[in-house]
Amino acid sequence: FRTDYILGMSEIKKNRLKLILLVALTTLLVFLIWVFSKDFLTRRSFDNEVTECLNASEDTNDRVLCLEGVTQKVLGKEGLLYGLKFIEEWSHRDIFLEANCHAFIHLIGEYGYWDYYLSGDLTVDDEFGICSFGYFHGFMQEFGHHGEDFTENAPALCETFQERLDGKLGAVGRQCNHGIGHGIIFNLALKHWPDDLLIGDLGVAQCEEMFLGGGEPLRDCLDGVYAGVATFYFDTHGYHIPLDINAPDALALCQRQPEDYKDRCYSSMVPIVAALSKYDLAKAVGVFTRSETEHRWGRLVSYLSMVATRNKILVNEPVETLVEVCDTFSGEHKAACVRGIGEGVFTYSFPEKA
Repeated sequence: FRTDYILGMSEIKKNRLKLILLVALTTLLVFLIWVFSKDFLTRRSFDNEVTECLNASEDTNDRVLCLEGVTQKVLGKEGLLYGLKFIEEWSHRDIFLEANCHAFIHLIGEYGYWDYYLSGDLTVDDEFGICSFGYFHGFMQEFGHHGEDFTENAPALCETFQERLDGKLGAVGRQCNHGIGHGIIFNLALKHWPDDLLIGDLGVAQCEEMFLGGGEPLRDCLDGVYAGVATFYFDTHGYHIPLDINAPDALALCQRQPEDYKDRCYSSMVPIVAALSKYDLAKAVGVFTRSETEHRWGRLVSYLSMVATRNKILVNEPVETLVEVCDTFSGEHKAACVRGIGEGVFTYSFPEKA
């Protein structure tokens, strides 16, 4: 009897252990299902909102504004790194997101600055290089716009980014210095708005002061300054200066730059001139040919035709009409125009379209 009793109790203990394990596994399974279903439903909700933005309007600005709202919602609910991966994944799925990815990552960089400001911890990730390093541009722009100690601390912060991403992500320092240029402009706008020419001139002077050694760091900062002024003509963060592209001095900031700075300034103005010309290539080219001497036209014509090609692809219109415009140019400018179309097709089309 004693042996039967011991064996019976042993069996009860085994069954109890099995029951405990079964309950634990069931609980774990339910938890995992809840977590993954929650993530799935969250992601599906965000995906649906992106799709609605893309289908709601054919207007580029309306789409961008709508998608910026979704991006901010994603960041608010799921955080910085989730937002980065979300935009990156969508940039591989949709041609509009691919072409405008840099702008949305800019927005995430701005969020990253506030994350750093509020927590004191600098988040660093290999993903910061996606979409042409827009994260660093947005981060430094927001730092300049709101950080009182920007000019003193921005270069050191760029060095920290570079050190912590050393060997993992190339060109961090250069792209961060470009972001410093953005930050300088928005910092100056707090004091000198709406004098865009003064802001631009002072921005150039600050770059020269911060990067006394010249070379690439100075050039990258200048690119950021000129591109920062160009954003005022787009209407950024409530800063907006109407630009009359038909005026002889439409590109006055570039016209007054030192000769070795002019190319960088004019290149930064190409996207805004193209947009204000409603991507009429001939009209956009005319803005630059009125502003500058002929030796500088070739590079600008190529860039303008690439931007015009990008727009044709985004609105699903044939690019062949742009080739007809190129035919109206002569010599090297005609070749530059066609080259820009080719670059635009291969840069902004998915492989099967290219």
